Amino acid sequence: GAPTETHEDVDAIAELALEVLGRMRAVRRDARLHLGVGTFVPRPWTPFQWAAQVSLEETRERQGRILDRMRRVPAVKVGRHDPEESWIEGLICRGDRRVADVVERAFRLGARLDGWREYRRPDLWRRALEDVGYDPAASFRARALDEPLPWDHVDPLVSRAWLGAEWHRALAGEPTPDCRAGRCVGCGAMEVLPAACTAALRLHAESPRPTPAP
Repeated sequence: GAPTETHEDVDAIAELALEVLGRMRAVRRDARLHLGVGTFVPRPWTPFQWAAQVSLEETRERQGRILDRMRRVPAVKVGRHDPEESWIEGLICRGDRRVADVVERAFRLGARLDGWREYRRPDLWRRALEDVGYDPAASFRARALDEPLPWDHVDPLVSRAWLGAEWHRALAGEPTPDCRAGRCVGCGAMEVLPAACTAALRLHAESPRPTPAP
C-alpha cells in the first residue's frame, strides 16, 4: 500500500520470494521461507503524512494477489497484517481530535486488545464511528501540502518544509543519504536539538561495522 505502488509491484513481492526460495534451496533442498507482508500506514510527522491510506478492499485485493501465487508453493508461508488491524491503526493515528471520542466510545462498547486477532472487534469500531458521527474517510484521505494537519500542533523537531521536499523525492524514487554517514540533509533537527544530532553522529561512528563476507 505504499504510495505509487502498482499491481506489478505487488506481484514482484511474490516473484522475489520465489527467487529467494530458489537460492535457499540451492544450498539446502528442504529450505522453507516465511514471507511477512505488512500494510503501509502513512504516519504523521513523516514525508508520507500527506498520502492516502489504501482502503480495506484494496488491501485485501493486494494481499490476495500474493496469497494466490503462494498457495502453489507450500514451502513459502505467508504472514500478513490483518487488514482490519491496519484500518483501526490508520483511523487512530491519522485522525483529528474527534477520534478521541471514537476511541472512548469503542472502549465503552467493549473494544479491547485490538492488536490480537482473537479480541479484535471491527464492528464495535464501526458502531462507535456511527455513534460519534465521525466519517473515517477523514482519516484515510490524501492531504494537500498546504493544508493544516491535525497533528501540526506537535513539534517533531523536523521542519515541515523538509518533510514536503522528502515527499516529492519519495514520489520520484530519489533516495536521501544517511546523514549519520555523510553531510547534514537539512531536516532542521540540528538547529533545534544539536546535542541529540551530535550524539547520534558519535554513536554511529563508534558502532561496530559488520565484517564483509569473504
